[in-house]
Amino acid sequence: MKIYFEDQFMPAILERGYTYFSENHVHDVIVDDNTYSATILGSEIYETSVTVENNTVISMECDCPFASEHGNCKHMAALCYTIESSIVGIKYEEQIKKLIASLTEEEMCNILIKLCKKEENYDMVKNMQKPHAIDDLLLQQIDDLLEQLQYPLNYNQMMKCFNETEKIINKLHKLSTADQFPYLLSLMELKNLDENENFYEFYEEVKEMFYDGIYDEEPIYLDWFWEQMSHPSTCDDDIWDIFYELFDTDTCMIHLKNMLSNCENKEDKKILQQAIDSCN
Repeated sequence: MKIYFEDQFMPAILERGYTYFSENHVHDVIVDDNTYSATILGSEIYETSVTVENNTVISMECDCPFASEHGNCKHMAALCYTIESSIVGIKYEEQIKKLIASLTEEEMCNILIKLCKKEENYDMVKNMQKPHAIDDLLLQQIDDLLEQLQYPLNYNQMMKCFNETEKIINKLHKLSTADQFPYLLSLMELKNLDENENFYEFYEEVKEMFYDGIYDEEPIYLDWFWEQMSHPSTCDDDIWDIFYELFDTDTCMIHLKNMLSNCENKEDKKILQQAIDSCN
């Protein structure tokens, strides 16, 4: 289906947008009435939306720096090309989602079994288990933030880091708990920003998610917790608080003595012995 949008872009931007479209940088397209929203994967991750009426693009938005400073960007163009190529398919997809939602688990399994008898369908289902491309970009964004935080920040730089972190956390909410874990680990290192009151709320939210997982004895969180406890001299005070909250005094003593017997680092031994003495 043809939609009209080309005259709203500079030729060079339109060309880059088509490249993004053809190289499958447009993901997670959602339709709400006549507005199409999508995640565009490039050097960073951007949220883009386009509204279409009577086969004409009437408005576009993107949270990339280029759009805020110069107007229509390549991410908008990429989404326009995507809409033009699959506008019927997207609406049809919504109908399929409603149909799937009405199926029982057994009915859904039977359908997948039949589909997977064809090799190409089996490969498609198998590949769905692989991490989404957005995961690697999220990790890269966090790494970039950590690198920025190695240097003194003025207020504007700090607010920029906070805004970028907010976007990351919003995207993390779309992932499963298990998929969130490695990114939450990295975000825990962002406490350099805790002087910023707004960021501190996010940091506390991240910590709460971790600690709830530990108290609920979820393996991935417990593994991380015991890894932290294996290096007591560098262990955060919050981790020690959890340790004493998780166990009664006798159990704490047993764990501390076991850790001490397996410890080789002098500083760690000193900390563990002090903890044992405080339990007596």
